[in-house]
Amino acid sequence: MDVKKRLTLALGGAAILAAEWLLVRFPLFGLHGMTQWPWILFLTGLIAAVFAGALGAKWAVLGTLAGYLIGFFCGVIFNIPGPNGTTRGWFVWMCVFLAGILLGIIVSVWRGKAR
Repeated sequence: MDVKKRLTLALGGAAILAAEWLLVRFPLFGLHGMTQWPWILFLTGLIAAVFAGALGAKWAVLGTLAGYLIGFFCGVIFNIPGPNGTTRGWFVWMCVFLAGILLGIIVSVWRGKAR
């Protein structure tokens, strides 16, 4: 993969992840009520997406993008009550998000070796 495609993959992934963060942070704020957690996950995903894009790992970028949104909705759906009136939606979101990144890395490595 040439440099132009890698740059497009890295910057495109970063832009789509930023759009996902804006969607989750502002219009969907009423579903989760968290101010800092979406930002922390966004920064983690941004690092993962840009790094994977720079390496040309298309599936790792796609896993990061899908993991952020799917993790958010899983966190909202499976919002488990915790102690002292807290909830565990943030933990579900994080686990699904990290699983998406990991799955994307595994597929990228597997597809790279298959060629």
